[in-house]
Parts: sequence; structure tokens; C-alpha cells
Amino acid sequence: MAKKLLIIFIIASAFLITACRRTPEQRAERAMEELIDVLDLKEDQVAHLEKIKDDFMAKRMETAKARGELLDDAIDLMQSRQIEKDRLDSMVLKSRNLADGMISFFFLKYAELHDMLTPEQREKLASEMKRLKQKKGAI
Repeated sequence: MAKKLLIIFIIASAFLITACRRTPEQRAERAMEELIDVLDLKEDQVAHLEKIKDDFMAKRMETAKARGELLDDAIDLMQSRQIEKDRLDSMVLKSRNLADGMISFFFLKYAELHDMLTPEQREKLASEMKRLKQKKGAI
């Protein structure tokens, strides 16, 4: 009987843990809903925010593909008899370019968000960012 209860507990725990996870799309939707609510966005602002979210999701897929290719290269390199410096340097360059591209993309979208908000909305968002920084230590 105790064994059955343990198995049921393990299965239920696994279900609860996986059920609580959110997909990146769900997290993006939730973040968007929060921004819309906290900043009291107008219809045109919501449409613009939706476009920004879609751009992020597309960039996420593109980046995931590139990271997968980098991982394939790393696996191939690990399985080789010896590390080829040129291949390693190429991987480092690809990785840096990927990171630089993401950083540039993020700040471009950050500027878009800034430009679409009113001064009052920017102040509300800055206050919320400060609150999250205090609560979590970082955003």
C-alpha cells in the first residue's frame, strides 16, 4: 500500500511540476498583459507592443536555430581526435556575433518601446523596473 501511495505521489508531483511550467510564448503573453494593465496602454500602443512581442518570438526561434548549429559544431569538435584552432576560433566568432546581434536587437526594441510610451507611462515602467530590481536583485 505504501509503495502505491509513493508511486501516486511521484506521478502527481511530476504532473504538477510540468503543469506549472510556461512556454516562452505564454511568458511573453503574460508580460504583455502586465504591461498593458500597469501602463494602461491605448489600442495603437497595444498593437505596437504586439508587433514587438512577435519580433522577439521570431528572433528567439532564429537564435535557437543558431545555438543548435553552434552546439552541433561543439559536439563535432569534441568528437574529433584533436581540437583544430581554426574551428574553435570560428565557433567563438559565431557565438560572439550571435550575442552581439541579440544585444543590438534587444536595445533596438527597447528604444521602440520607449518611443511609443508617454512620459507618464515611461515613469510608471521605470518605477516598476525599480521595484523588480529591489525584489529580485535584477530584472
